[in-house]
Amino acid sequence: MLLPLQFYSLLEKSNLSRQIPVLDDLVKEAINYVEFGLEKQKNEHKRITITASSPTSRHTDPKVLASRTYQVL
Repeated sequence: MLLPLQFYSLLEKSNLSRQIPVLDDLVKEAINYVEFGLEKQKNEHKRITITASSPTSRHTDPKVLASRTYQVL
C-alpha cells in the first residue's frame, strides 16, 4: 500500500530515516516510485495520431499499427 507523497517526504527528513540507512533507502525508492506514477498519469492523457504511410487504396488500418494501449475504442 502506498502512502501520500507528503508522508514520504516527512519521513525522509526524520531522524529515524537518518539513523536507519535501509529505511532511508526504502523511503527514497518509494518517493521515486510515487513521483514516476504521478508523471505517468500526466502523460497518459496526451493524444497521438497514427497515419499509415501507404496509399489509401491499400486499405491500411492505422489501428493495426498501434498497440491496444493507445487505441481509442
